[in-house]
Amino acid sequence: VEVQSGASETPEMVQRVGAEISMGNPREALEIISHVVPTTAEVIDVSIIRSDLHLQVDEHDDALAALDHAISHEPENGLARLKRGYLYFLLDRLDDAEVDFEAALEAEPNFVQAWRWRASVRTLKGNTTGAVDDLEMFRRLCLDGHD
Repeated sequence: VEVQSGASETPEMVQRVGAEISMGNPREALEIISHVVPTTAEVIDVSIIRSDLHLQVDEHDDALAALDHAISHEPENGLARLKRGYLYFLLDRLDDAEVDFEAALEAEPNFVQAWRWRASVRTLKGNTTGAVDDLEMFRRLCLDGHD
């Protein structure tokens, strides 16, 4: 990870972000991570961390922007798609949520939580058959030891 000039050394910053998160201080962690300029290989991870922190402080638009940034760099990233789908679910944007859960499943067919959340969306949209099918897959994957 590269850092902006004047910022602390990267290992110290990462340690500080972790400490602030563990102490329940997401705003302080956001301030620290705002000084991190990720390398190309780290864009996804840093964007997901930023999104999680924004979500913790109810900054939904900023959380969504961070996930959009991650997905623009790697559209097939299952975790980024799952997290954005969940955020869309929270925002009652069910069609968008379903699209992202489907993309997460296309990237990672054994992604247990994507099956679970897509079932929730399908239930709310009145697609009972689809929801039951998704829950059956969720159950099978759990029984097979998938997380």
